[in-house]
Amino acid sequence: MNQIDRNNKLSLFCTHEILDKAVTDDASDIHFEYSPNFNRLRFRINGILVDYTDWLRDQMFSRDIDQDNEKSFFELIGIHIIDMMDTMGLISVYSSVSSHGRIRLNLKPEEYPDFSVSVSKTIMGHYIELRTTHGNDIDFDYLSLDKAKKNLLLQNLANPSGLILFSGPVGSGKSVLYNASMNIINVPESSVKQIGGLDIFQKDGIQQTCINPAKNDQLIEIIDSVFSQDADVLAVDDIYNNHVAKKIIDATDTGHLVLAQMFAT
Repeated sequence: MNQIDRNNKLSLFCTHEILDKAVTDDASDIHFEYSPNFNRLRFRINGILVDYTDWLRDQMFSRDIDQDNEKSFFELIGIHIIDMMDTMGLISVYSSVSSHGRIRLNLKPEEYPDFSVSVSKTIMGHYIELRTTHGNDIDFDYLSLDKAKKNLLLQNLANPSGLILFSGPVGSGKSVLYNASMNIINVPESSVKQIGGLDIFQKDGIQQTCINPAKNDQLIEIIDSVFSQDADVLAVDDIYNNHVAKKIIDATDTGHLVLAQMFAT
């Protein structure tokens, strides 16, 4: 095996180790950046970004990747992540400056979550963000909610109509709580329709529609279509603007239970 093939194989192995480490350390997000002069790996754990660059360097050096090859090794890892997103048969979208999609590891599909991926081109290189999800297996015990808050949320999820808004800054846990709530309402007695971006996480039993975040009119059109369908619950992964917010309120007025996420500081 020549040096190029060896580096390619080892960098792919390290790519899988990064994803495995993120799951093991219960990270919600992975931040990976590489450029000619700067490389860094960070995990968001409990809302805080933690630097894992030295950990990754230890993995490299333990496999006889010397420091002079660090730049090319980081670049290979970034390429592997992008290639995995391209070849998993899952939806992705590209622009001249960024790409979005998701990947799924086949090594241990019963243990690994999906990873949503966002790749941005910077003036010096690439910035890759991956978000992990435990998808179908999130429960309220995992969230460590206190009893009063748990009971309040469960009471509202049992209502036939109304709005439950999951709001907060990045790393606050709103997406985890939103997905856990989706699992609660995903029962045979309810028809649930979910609208999300290109990184939507698949859930059996829920009618999921994927939209391009660059086309906000798609979301309005799909919400309108729900009014003419026999849906009990509408879940919207993100409120993009005031028009979407108004449509969501209209849905509650027509007897739907609506779950929605909104970024806020």
